[in-house]
Amino acid sequence: MKFSVFLGAVLAITSAEACASYKYCWCVRDNFNYQGKVQNNIAWDEDTTKACVANGGGGVSGWYGQNFKECYRYVKRTIRLDGAINNCDFSEQCAAAGKAEGVTSRGLCRDKISGFHWRRTDV
Repeated sequence: MKFSVFLGAVLAITSAEACASYKYCWCVRDNFNYQGKVQNNIAWDEDTTKACVANGGGGVSGWYGQNFKECYRYVKRTIRLDGAINNCDFSEQCAAAGKAEGVTSRGLCRDKISGFHWRRTDV
């Protein structure tokens, strides 16, 4: 009986949406006409810049080894944990930037930061 309760709790935790913190994030557009055909996963610099500004401040939009703009934010802290970009928050900001233009947009990230990082609730 105790094992089944434990297993249920573990499954509930692992099936939840996993938000994490990353150093670099960017926005991509999906299902839109680009270069004469409907395409997906196209990095979009304007959406990235808007999402970077809207994502809690401290992010810097620029080219960091890719051929598209990324948002970079990382501050190493020992007491307060959240010094990077929360991928869930960033993806919501990308969606808002895309919606303003009438397209579907979402966020992608790289260079995950280990540890616990809380999702912003003040938006």
